[in-house]
Amino acid sequence: MGALFDVPVGHKHRQPVGPHPMWSCQISLTAEKFAEVVPWLMLNRQGLTVFIHANTGDDLKDHTEHTMWMGSIEPLHLGIFQ
Repeated sequence: MGALFDVPVGHKHRQPVGPHPMWSCQISLTAEKFAEVVPWLMLNRQGLTVFIHANTGDDLKDHTEHTMWMGSIEPLHLGIFQ
């Protein structure tokens, strides 16, 4: 993803971290890159669950109201935001 779309690839977790119930890979997108990357993910995720959320600074809303899912919707561990 990083090389294909020239986007920063952040942490790669091999275990659940924070509210995320499974392993994950963080990719940060600008609005311009979002329009390019998300359609590609829709067609090329190969069965992976993709969870996309905003990063406004309100972690609870970013993980509940400002979200998109591709594939299965997984229950998040939201108690960490209390």
